[in-house]
Amino acid sequence: MDNPTTTVSVVCRLCKGEQRISAPVTAFLAWENGAFAQDALPMLSADDREMLISQTCGDCWADMFGEPEDEFQENWENN
Repeated sequence: MDNPTTTVSVVCRLCKGEQRISAPVTAFLAWENGAFAQDALPMLSADDREMLISQTCGDCWADMFGEPEDEFQENWENN
C-alpha cells in the first residue's frame, strides 16, 4: 500500500523563521490523534519534532535552554 508524504510549513513563534517539515501522512495523522511525536514521527530530527510541538526552532530552543549535554560524556570525564 502506498504511504504518501506531505509537507507542512511551521513558523517559529520566536524568530518567525519558517521551516518546512516532510513526513508520511500516516505519521502526521498518528501524532495528531494523540501519539507521542517521538513515536509517530521517529524519522524526523528532535529539532523538527520540537518545531511541530511548540513552534520553537532549534536555534531559538538552544538560545533559551542551551545546548543539550551529553550525560555519558559528562560522567566519563568526571570518573
